[in-house]
Amino acid sequence: MRSTMTIWWRLAVITTALALSACDQPTNPINTADAPDMVLLGGKVLTVDANNATAEAIAITGNRISAVGGTTEIRALVGENTSIVELDGRTVIPGLTDSHIHVIRAGLTWAQEISWADIPTLDEALGRVRNAAASTPDGEWLIVAGGWHKFQFVEKRLPSAAEVSEAAGNHPIYVQYLYDTAILNQAAMSALSIATDADVPPNGTLRLDASGAPTGEIDGTIGVFHRLQGALPKPDFATQVAGTKQFMAELNRLGMTSFSDGSGGSQYPEGYKPLFHIWQNGEMTMRVAYRLMSQNRGQELADLQNLTQLLPQGFGDDWLRFNGFGEVIIWGMHDGSRARPEFNPSSEARASLVETLTWIAENRYSMEIHASSDSSAQQILDILDDINNSTPIADLRWSILHIDAASNSTLTRMKALGVAYGIQDRLYFDGETLVETFGAEHARSAPPLKTALNTGLMVVGGTDAPAVGPYNPWVAVRWILDGKTVNGVTIRSAEEIPSREEALRMYTQNGAWLQFAENERGSIETGKLADIAILSDDYMNMPVEDLNQITSLLTIVDGEVVYADAPFTNSAP
Repeated sequence: MRSTMTIWWRLAVITTALALSACDQPTNPINTADAPDMVLLGGKVLTVDANNATAEAIAITGNRISAVGGTTEIRALVGENTSIVELDGRTVIPGLTDSHIHVIRAGLTWAQEISWADIPTLDEALGRVRNAAASTPDGEWLIVAGGWHKFQFVEKRLPSAAEVSEAAGNHPIYVQYLYDTAILNQAAMSALSIATDADVPPNGTLRLDASGAPTGEIDGTIGVFHRLQGALPKPDFATQVAGTKQFMAELNRLGMTSFSDGSGGSQYPEGYKPLFHIWQNGEMTMRVAYRLMSQNRGQELADLQNLTQLLPQGFGDDWLRFNGFGEVIIWGMHDGSRARPEFNPSSEARASLVETLTWIAENRYSMEIHASSDSSAQQILDILDDINNSTPIADLRWSILHIDAASNSTLTRMKALGVAYGIQDRLYFDGETLVETFGAEHARSAPPLKTALNTGLMVVGGTDAPAVGPYNPWVAVRWILDGKTVNGVTIRSAEEIPSREEALRMYTQNGAWLQFAENERGSIETGKLADIAILSDDYMNMPVEDLNQITSLLTIVDGEVVYADAPFTNSAP
């Protein structure tokens, strides 16, 4: 008996000694092949998985997430060459996806534009013009191309043509306000050969002063400003490339890692070349799904067929991928940048849309289509119903954009067809106009976000920036969660306000779904691509009114840091 006890006692001593010895050794003392390249420890990780689970830590190996879990669990994986990021309780999210934005077009001139985004006073806005004029050689253009609103200024007004002209000095200047008004000085008017209404694009008019002379202000509709912008001189190719990179870097600063580009008016094939150049050189910092559209009224189908002879749906790689057509499919079915009670396109336009969408469906392309008005959306759905009877479309991930005040009938029909609802914060700038058109009661469900989610619709979030709204996705998220305009007026009712988890999903997992990439990214899960943002603030608990102040402190795309701010500046690319 004593002999047996002695044996067990000796074994216990040996086992304890080995355990104590192991505790004295560093975790993973050698760089084993399976040690992660980077770990993020001690945070609040909003995974946006199917259960909206929250974790503490992430491991990244190569370009993918190799583990998600508790801090102790992930720290145990660290090897001698693993980079360690201590989160100190900060919030981590999947990289954001803007599902409808115009980066490709805006990037062409981004490097030479003057931004008025978030400027609180008109005096400061004009000051930026003066500063740009002082640092730009005489005779070169100054451009403010949208993304601002008069109600963001304490003065609550537009600048006058005289104020703009004074600030610009010896430079031609073009200032665009939404798709309503452009302000030009005399140098710009002369450069564009504009002297009378006959020189302005169709549906545009010059404002005149008391003597009948043009003031430099041009009013019109969306097509007018597409043509005016298209007439502005373009920078050289190197500047276009630099501008596109700068715009993507700015979006990285806000935690965005992907976008779906909506093409748009005056977006011609050569305008894609700067982005393609960046992709070919391996310099992408965002994943891009792009669409194509015709710029030629009456020959849309022929243009799309020509553009895609050797371009199947989904062609590309994880950085750049062709994702079909939009946002305008047939120009005659485009109902403008604002909702209206009734939209009455011609029978010829409807027939062209039938023919073109039938071809798109039969060739298995994805597409998105613009519809500001519920009336327009209903007519589009009539056509989709007929097409779906012969060629099912649910797996093509088609979407209808905007529908600022969609009816329950429209939402139900979209759900039945498998058509997604693309929403953007256009009413952050234009909510008061919607109230003037439809009345305050109607606008209380503009857009009907909670109803759409309860219907089971796939709702994807975007900004439609930069012309008609801010490019900052956190401004859009705040608007989703409070329904307030830039003027502080509450438009949407509390019944149509989604949860913070639902809002975040619109700009992450749902955005990836629209790009056919939900199994690769959009949530923080083992095996997915490592597209991640560490936020400056606690998204889930901070006041809603402060959400627009969120930025990223560290943005990771494909496992590599593309943006870093304090306290992570040592990780900067």
